[in-house]
Amino acid sequence: SYEELFGGLSTATVVQPPSVTLRSETSTTIQFTLNGTPVTVDFSKNTSLTPNTTLAEYLRTTTFTGTKIFCHEGGCGVCVVSVTYTDLSSNETVTRSIHSCLRPLATCNGLSIVTNDGLGNAQTGYHPIQKALAQYNGSQCGFCSNGFVMTMYSLLSENPNLTPLQIEQAFDGNLCRCTGYRPILDAMKTFATVTDDGKPKDGHCEDEDSCRKTGCKRSKAGTLPFPDVEDVSSFLPKLEPYRHVAPKKHVNIPLRAVSSSSAAHRLVFEENGTIWQDCPTLTDLNTWLPWYVSEGYDPMLVVAQTSLGVYPTPAPQVKLNINAVPEFHQVSQSSAGITVGSATTISSLISILRNAKGDQAYQTAHFSQAALHLQRIASHPLRNIASIFGNIAVTVRHQSTSNYFCGDGATVLYGLGTTFLLYDTVAQTNLTLTMGDLFDTDLKGKYCISLTIPWALENEHFMSYKIAMRQVNAHSYLNAAMRCVVNPTTKAIQGSPYLVFGGVNSKPTRFTSVETAMVGVTVTDGAAFQSLATTLSGLLNPTVFMGKQAFRKSVALNYFYKFFLFLQGASVPTALQTGVQCWFTRPESSGTQVFQPNPAEYPVSIGIPKLESLQQTSGHAKYTEDLARPVGTVYACVVLATQANCQIASIDASAAQAMPGFVAILTAADMPTGTNAWQMGEILSSGQINYHGQSIAVVLATTQRRSWECADAVVVTYKNVATPITTIAQAVAANSFIPASATPPAVTRGNATQAMATAQTVVSGSISLGYQYHFHMENQAVLVIPREDVLEVHSATQMLVPLQQQVSAVTGYPMSKVVVSVKRCGGGFGGKLSNSILPASIAAFCAVKLGCPVHLTVDLQQTTRMLGCRSGKVMDYTVGVNNDGTIVALNANVICAAGVNPTDVMGTDVVTIHSLDNAYYIPNANISGQMVTMNIPSSTAVRGPGWVPGIHFGESIISAIASKLNMDPVAVREKNFFTKGQTTCDGMILTYWDMPAIWSQLKQNANYTARVAAVDTFNTNNRWIKRGLAMTPCRFGVGQSGANFDCVVNIYPDGTVSITHGGAEIGQGINTKVIQVAALKLGITQDNLSLICVNETSTRSCSAASNVTGGSITSELCALAVMHACETLQRRIAPFRQANQTWQQLIGACSGAGIELTATGFTNAPVNTSGIFNYNSNGAALSEVELDVLTGQIEVRQVDIVFDCGISLNPTIDIGQLEGGFLFGLGYYLQEDPSWDPTTGAPNQGSTWEYKPPCAYDVPISFNIALLKNAPNPVGVLGSKATGEPGVALASSVVQAVESAVTAARAANGLGSTRWVATSLPLTVDVIQQACGTVASNLAF
Repeated sequence: SYEELFGGLSTATVVQPPSVTLRSETSTTIQFTLNGTPVTVDFSKNTSLTPNTTLAEYLRTTTFTGTKIFCHEGGCGVCVVSVTYTDLSSNETVTRSIHSCLRPLATCNGLSIVTNDGLGNAQTGYHPIQKALAQYNGSQCGFCSNGFVMTMYSLLSENPNLTPLQIEQAFDGNLCRCTGYRPILDAMKTFATVTDDGKPKDGHCEDEDSCRKTGCKRSKAGTLPFPDVEDVSSFLPKLEPYRHVAPKKHVNIPLRAVSSSSAAHRLVFEENGTIWQDCPTLTDLNTWLPWYVSEGYDPMLVVAQTSLGVYPTPAPQVKLNINAVPEFHQVSQSSAGITVGSATTISSLISILRNAKGDQAYQTAHFSQAALHLQRIASHPLRNIASIFGNIAVTVRHQSTSNYFCGDGATVLYGLGTTFLLYDTVAQTNLTLTMGDLFDTDLKGKYCISLTIPWALENEHFMSYKIAMRQVNAHSYLNAAMRCVVNPTTKAIQGSPYLVFGGVNSKPTRFTSVETAMVGVTVTDGAAFQSLATTLSGLLNPTVFMGKQAFRKSVALNYFYKFFLFLQGASVPTALQTGVQCWFTRPESSGTQVFQPNPAEYPVSIGIPKLESLQQTSGHAKYTEDLARPVGTVYACVVLATQANCQIASIDASAAQAMPGFVAILTAADMPTGTNAWQMGEILSSGQINYHGQSIAVVLATTQRRSWECADAVVVTYKNVATPITTIAQAVAANSFIPASATPPAVTRGNATQAMATAQTVVSGSISLGYQYHFHMENQAVLVIPREDVLEVHSATQMLVPLQQQVSAVTGYPMSKVVVSVKRCGGGFGGKLSNSILPASIAAFCAVKLGCPVHLTVDLQQTTRMLGCRSGKVMDYTVGVNNDGTIVALNANVICAAGVNPTDVMGTDVVTIHSLDNAYYIPNANISGQMVTMNIPSSTAVRGPGWVPGIHFGESIISAIASKLNMDPVAVREKNFFTKGQTTCDGMILTYWDMPAIWSQLKQNANYTARVAAVDTFNTNNRWIKRGLAMTPCRFGVGQSGANFDCVVNIYPDGTVSITHGGAEIGQGINTKVIQVAALKLGITQDNLSLICVNETSTRSCSAASNVTGGSITSELCALAVMHACETLQRRIAPFRQANQTWQQLIGACSGAGIELTATGFTNAPVNTSGIFNYNSNGAALSEVELDVLTGQIEVRQVDIVFDCGISLNPTIDIGQLEGGFLFGLGYYLQEDPSWDPTTGAPNQGSTWEYKPPCAYDVPISFNIALLKNAPNPVGVLGSKATGEPGVALASSVVQAVESAVTAARAANGLGSTRWVATSLPLTVDVIQQACGTVASNLAF
């Protein structure tokens, strides 16, 4: 999956060869087209470019800033662009999506490159893909939209005749943190021309019902065929039929497809000790590779360099570009099998395998499964450029037992019996090697010419397997490939079986003793299989690297069992048939969205997409990172600590100071006395290092990349190193508690101790919840510009005023002369609150110190080291219940991981203990909270901080009660629901309580009773796949006290209106909602919404009274402030209203009369009368999951939600918030699992390689949301309620469903029917598999 055809680093000095003819035929320039315009890049003249410069970095210096950068690893998809080139194996023009963050700029000669902002715009017209994504509300923050558009554009160029399922499967490389993917997939599937069953798709569905079920709303008619205003689809604009035309080859730029002629164009340049050299022919390669080796180098042979996404360091000193060597792209067939060139891309190999034809049909029997497995390597855009041998070479080059590459390509091709033709340029000999030989070969000075995949033998069977932390675009924990011949009559294994496992040892390994023992065994002989399994089990000793040894060993044995079931074919017993599958085969997803608008409030409550969505989906929306930098801007990079819990011994910047582009290095010693502080501690460490990733110094350079490279060159040494505290258990053992005086008061009611003594049953337990990174797709970014009399701070922030205060304190500028501005953020989720302050403080300090503009970006890897995430929590509880399930009393204590500083987590702890009773009446309770400090970054707010863990803790207690009493959890929930008028544990009186209505409607919508029976029947009939169903409520308390916002509304003489408010647009649709509210109050119709615009949020315009954007309340409170301002304006213009008067005529009359048409509004948030919340956003979710008992893999089959949104200000946006929140919660509960190295304190999941948020493959296959009807919020803005974060808590229902499925699995494994309760989250694949308790003796036929 990652491109490295031999890499390495040597300390040798570059020496020019004495006299080589090829050296004289070189160039320092490349040419390509960018959005149709020819471009020439001269590496000798543009000193900002290096051999390490990527295409994405180059694009960011052009006017085409729609292409984004987030991870630098090809792991997120925001950098995807489309490239057209000549395929050397077919000599045909092809168009492919690629990750531009991995593609070296130096390899782009001859390409035709298209970016999203080159596809369409407001002036020339938007592209249909851009329009579809916008109109389906598939763009919330918009930062990922560019990648989705370009993936779709390239996909249509590859194949314009696509099915909906093919379209869904293509988005394995595009992540979105906001939407929940459903609207994105719906938009993209409108471009399908063929149904999943192969029938032409003409743009019409047969009827209204089928249109809703399929998600297809593209119509050739002028209006949609159904007017039901209770369905989101009724508000979708018409999308005209579209037929994609693939880009043509650009004939003016010569492509890099060259012959073996010595006249081939060659790019050669050197910068800062790194050499780039094109070797477009074997003559070049045979000359230069041995020469560099003789000089002490180990050159990287580059096809696409995607391996640097996994192993970015050490950077190779010599890169030889071999992608244009014709011999490396040749494809042929012979009696031995199919031979492909070593530079054949993984995507091309997949196509070759699927289209291969042998002399006999059986000869290609293995290829279909091999292609399916190869399709699970990385992502579609990466497979388009990564070579197959590059993927294998990464495995070969990285075999250390402490850090190896568990490559799928190597395991699959090993299992197929692939052989390799290599050439040793030093010995000048050919080498023909098996995969086993290859692992034992030093690749230095050698290159691979081709590989041959043999034909299958008659009656030979092949199967491969993979288990990973996510279904797609995730490296394997374990993989396997197995092959053998089975006599069709006797069912006995014959010949020479292959049994290969990857992820057990440091390289894929054949277990030859088991292979030998397999010969002669009948595949239906259970006793013989058990003997083989015992032998294999004794040989399986997984390495410590990657951890999870028991899981990996168990799954390896289970794969062996699956293979025997597979070999049995049609004779496998019916109950065991579901055990045959290698992984879940996902069907096309679908969903419904239903709501009730209020025509009396139009244009409020109309379900329209975000009004900025077209700018976002076309790449023309500007984020902080996109802003033009003034001349003289320098780029900052922070030097971070690499060891926790120690002191700085020395800082050596001499190497950095000698590097090109270096400007300065600043440390704590350069900061004026009293300025080196922010709310979490020191800005730059003055000596004490509390956590890995703490900021030590800041390096400034002339370009972004040079600042990174200079910062990497700074050497910091440490002293007085002590073992860091990285877990809550360690912190508790070390008594690292925050003083009780600083912890929030307990939530108490009644007398829990006395009531506990009267309970018929007492249940005690402990539940732990993990951490979660924000993973906002836009990195932390700030641009600080010293002006004549002010300091401009452009920051991607959710909290402008606190940031303004901090910058003032650091720089000495009064707040009135610190102007903080933000137009939009590419996601926030709390990550642009406190976390945004430290980068802004550093950049502001540098700008004032140097007297010039300073730009600072903190990328993903730095963010996970430097800044905090959601805090881990542990709850210990004792609950007393009667035997009918009624809760009598609860004692609970929640310990929160604060990190090094508890400032942010204090509020989180408060909300957690105030949310723990969720929807349940607990007459006697004592719920307390504690905080512990640790040597990790300070924990901070993440979407639904406090609420989400608190609500889940409550649901876990309900599950534990059900387990103890052997009751249905739904019955326990219903037994303890609040009733109207009761009081929550923290004193909130439930004068408005609609959970019974929500619960009843959800049961009806989801056909609950029938589905419970269906799940039971399925589990009875299937041994190795189990389903689970669960239904959970959510009472999400919304607190507004102290959250004040102001705004300014201007009406101009031409009738246009501008609004400036104090909230930050982070994808939640705040600007669209305030525009709708302004239109309602001013009397502007929906057709004229374009008259109203929202300006950037700035402290220049809004006062210091405006609050932070968070807590799901900013949209409604800014809307309320705008209402107040518009009501003032309405009173002023009312006397000038006349019948049949247009809006423009009305404003013209007011202007002529000198009426003031500017007004301010202010939200004076109401004070709570009971508890800490003003109202509750209530909802319930019913989730159904499917579990592979043998591997632990789960799939969410269906989710149904009913949610009380009051009268939604914008149902399309609010439903999108619920969907996105739910997927965010899935990641928290099931996949995202940050931890820290126990020795250094470094994050273990600090990049997309190890950190895997949900992707498009994780969307519930059926995802249905209904907003509760006739439920106006009596204390809400226009009857509305908050939706941004409750959806995260609703995902707890999936945990309960997994518990039910695991319970069924454990019962089948003979472990009893007592309900299994998840006590440690997230429920990653290994946790689930181990919980099922499958042992070798269960593996019966």
